[in-house]
Amino acid sequence: MNAAVKRSRPAGSVTGIDATLAALQQGEAMTVIADRDLEGTVGRCRRCGYVTAKSRLRCEVCRGKLEQVSFPQVLPLLVRRSGARLELVGKESAGALRALGGLAAILRFRSHQVP
Repeated sequence: MNAAVKRSRPAGSVTGIDATLAALQQGEAMTVIADRDLEGTVGRCRRCGYVTAKSRLRCEVCRGKLEQVSFPQVLPLLVRRSGARLELVGKESAGALRALGGLAAILRFRSHQVP
């Protein structure tokens, strides 16, 4: 897993929850690689469905109210909606992935360059 993410860098992958959520919601992600034991909550907009790991009261897209939802429950829905594939990893691979934030994506394309 770690080799796949490293090989595709810099334009071919993103790591961490924020960057991976952004790539998923922009349709950029081809494959999402997640730690099988990833936990936590994210904010999901009640109006437009936008999902963010940032602590906010309002959606940055439509200003709708955010509700806290379980990240392990919402991740497969986001992956399916974007047409990506979800790979869950455990044991040794998960250790390497945890060092990158527990989540990564190999991209189909990049709609913008991140400095």
